[in-house]
Amino acid sequence: MARRGAPPAYETHHVLAALYAVQDESRIGRKELARRLLIGEGTCRGVVEVLRGRGLVSVSKSGITLSRKGKYLIDSLPFAQAQVELIALGLSDYAYAIAMRDHARFVRTGIEQRDDAVKAGAVGATSLVCEKGRLHFPDHTPLAGQFEEDEALLIAGFRPMEGDLIIIGYGRTEESARLGAFAAAVGVIYTPILSEETCAKD
Repeated sequence: MARRGAPPAYETHHVLAALYAVQDESRIGRKELARRLLIGEGTCRGVVEVLRGRGLVSVSKSGITLSRKGKYLIDSLPFAQAQVELIALGLSDYAYAIAMRDHARFVRTGIEQRDDAVKAGAVGATSLVCEKGRLHFPDHTPLAGQFEEDEALLIAGFRPMEGDLIIIGYGRTEESARLGAFAAAVGVIYTPILSEETCAKD
């Protein structure tokens, strides 16, 4: 039993990833959600309670579904996300990318995002920014050349615009790559996600 006052065994990226997992499946059980979040079912119960307490999901015997407010929140977030099959840029078995509109200015070196991904259980993460229609590392080194095929794949998949940010999480499993990407993304979101103020909107 957790001690009174002990911090929750989940992080903000678990809550955000859970919200998107519910969206992806339309209806999902707690056991499957826990598997995707790489946490225990007890901890997952806490994540679900956060989402339900803020009116973002509905919970029934048949599973967890998004509420109207949950759909609104997802639509309002500057995210596009997908698993990607990289060629030269891939650092592990799986890669998961999250594109964030107009968030490149919040990244300095990309090291912070890599560290956040590793703390979440991923192998690492790469941050890319869109400049003049091309993708660059945060230090302005272009992907053109060694990573040109991966650049073409990411541009075709996400169609980034000037100032957009793409974060790629890497993992030995699909779940760890996905969580790493979400953990890295949470660290650079300008408007705090899942805040009481944001969730109060209808």
